[in-house]
Amino acid sequence: MKKIFLIEIGTEELPSYCLNKISKSFCESIKKQLFLSKIEYKNIKWLSSSRRLAVQADLYIYKTKNSYILKKGPRIKNEKDIYNINVKMWIKKFGISTKQIKLIKNKKGVWVSYKACNKKYNLFNKLFDIIKSSLEEVYVPKKMKWSNYNFQFIRPVHSITALLDDKIIPGKIFDINIDRNLLGIFYKKRQKIVLNNAVDYENALLKNFNIIVDYKKRKNIINEKIKLEEKKFKGKVLKNDKFLEEITSLVEIPNIISGNFKKSFLKIPVKIIENILCNIQKCFPVYEKNKQNLLPKFIFVINGNKNGVERIIKDNENVINNRLLDVEFFIKIDLQTKLKDRICKLNSIIFHDNLGSLKEKTIRIKLLSICISNKINGNYKYVSRASLLCKCDLTTNMVFEFPTTQGIIGEYYSEINMESKEVSLAQREHYYPRFSKDILPTNLTSQIISIADKLDTIVGIFGIKLYPTGKKDPFCLKRLSLGIIRIIIEKKLSININHIIDKSISLYSFKLTNENLKKEVLEFFLKRLISLYEKKYNPCIIKSVISFKKIPSCLYDLDKKIYNIVYFIEKNDISIILKSYKRIKNILKISNKSSKKNFLLKNNFLNKNDIIELSFKRYFDYFEKKFSNLLIEKNYLKLLILLKQLSKKIDKYLDNIKIFTNNKDIKKYRIKILKKILNFYLYIADFSVLEEYK
Repeated sequence: MKKIFLIEIGTEELPSYCLNKISKSFCESIKKQLFLSKIEYKNIKWLSSSRRLAVQADLYIYKTKNSYILKKGPRIKNEKDIYNINVKMWIKKFGISTKQIKLIKNKKGVWVSYKACNKKYNLFNKLFDIIKSSLEEVYVPKKMKWSNYNFQFIRPVHSITALLDDKIIPGKIFDINIDRNLLGIFYKKRQKIVLNNAVDYENALLKNFNIIVDYKKRKNIINEKIKLEEKKFKGKVLKNDKFLEEITSLVEIPNIISGNFKKSFLKIPVKIIENILCNIQKCFPVYEKNKQNLLPKFIFVINGNKNGVERIIKDNENVINNRLLDVEFFIKIDLQTKLKDRICKLNSIIFHDNLGSLKEKTIRIKLLSICISNKINGNYKYVSRASLLCKCDLTTNMVFEFPTTQGIIGEYYSEINMESKEVSLAQREHYYPRFSKDILPTNLTSQIISIADKLDTIVGIFGIKLYPTGKKDPFCLKRLSLGIIRIIIEKKLSININHIIDKSISLYSFKLTNENLKKEVLEFFLKRLISLYEKKYNPCIIKSVISFKKIPSCLYDLDKKIYNIVYFIEKNDISIILKSYKRIKNILKISNKSSKKNFLLKNNFLNKNDIIELSFKRYFDYFEKKFSNLLIEKNYLKLLILLKQLSKKIDKYLDNIKIFTNNKDIKKYRIKILKKILNFYLYIADFSVLEEYK
């Protein structure tokens, strides 16, 4: 029987940057709990707005017959002994009569028993438990307490509505009784409406309050209304999907309004105006249709009806004009001091109490950047200059007043100070990537400084034993390590991660107290590397290539190897390689029991009439040279094709010769050949792990 299930949590304003993630997490938790409770569901969906989280689903409830359990009681001597004191106490405990008693007889004796009815569980109690468990599991970036309560959630909870069709799922969560009341718009004294049936949830909010609780519908409405404004201005809005999602999360009743700022402010660099409008005022900047020039206009989304729209527009215009006036003033003051003259001011900014000032960090970044640059043929002049200036914008008035302009303002001031384009670009791009799936630095100088800056932070924080945990990572070390890995792999940089970690540790001198620093940093990078690859590839392939005890020295080389193995497996039959690899390993296991003395690989004792032996020897000599050349080129696809050819030859060779022959010299020679072949396999991967994949 189909029933509509609904749960809504009414809260104070939820954080817009992660509302999407919280809503999906809540829905996944409900799904998980329904599955564990063996309740069939379909059409489950999450709904959310700035002040509510909800999940709606079709549940299929089937009537179940009562089952019976045989309850065994005390042992008795015979049928007449059912009135002894032990039986009477047992009857009293379970609240049954003597008529319900049945005897169990076997060779060992006689026992009293009765059939107990195992009643089906209470559905509403079960659904209440599902809701409660789901709220405990939901993703919450930072929990908070409210009032005098001890429990925690992402924001204070004001209402909980839970229905199964037209019936309330009774219970109490966060000291709030579950009911059928829905809260309305927050700025109108939060009127309440009574929800009669779970199926009417969306329509009830829309009809009574104009609230669009479906996140996707709300996003599409905002998108369409922005397009209408674009036609009105004959301009174009560059919609960043992440920013659009954040705006969608801020409102319940979306309406679009546009305004203007003074044309004179267009002299300010476009990226700074964009930053003020988007990151601080949460507005959409408007461009000309060619998307090149910025117009002195902006579009913003309000939460509510367009009552008093003129005042709202005027207030927003005043705020933005005042912000841009401040920007003009701070830029004018900042430009009185060149970036290079700000280096000494970094002494007054502490990087960390135990790790020194930002000036000390800047010097370390410069030395580490030069070290990396020398290894990958970077431009010494650009790298040394850009790394020296990279933190100078932190001393400016602009960054102090508008922290989100960090990097952007550094690039602008660098250009004004007549620095080269590459040096100027590095002032902004060395902060990339700032989050998961963010863009990477575009030029080599920016990439080198980005790696050096991030690695210096990781080594320093690990050096004073402030490790990140599962829930807490205040220095964003996981993000920084993934940033380094992504830059090296995606930009194809031949950087030895071991060497640059050694260099970074040496630059800290005596400030670090962690004796196992290098080992812990390498293990940390290895965990991040494995987690990154497991999202894209089968874990068996990762295990076959990566040693879980040691991080590969060249990450780009590793990425290339994994990609080629995946491609080869998709296009070829790998079972030939796996079979010969397993065969060689099994033979060598037996041989390991014999002598382990070193043996020179000579063939002067081979029989010249032994065609199979000599033919394989000639092929193996050719294979060895070819393999070595391809390994230098890092051409893993051709190496795998070559291994496949070798595997066929090995099978034929092993089918026609005897390894454990009576001739000790020939036996040792053949075992030595197989050991050498096994090492060639292991240059590519541990193929025994790939057997699980196949």
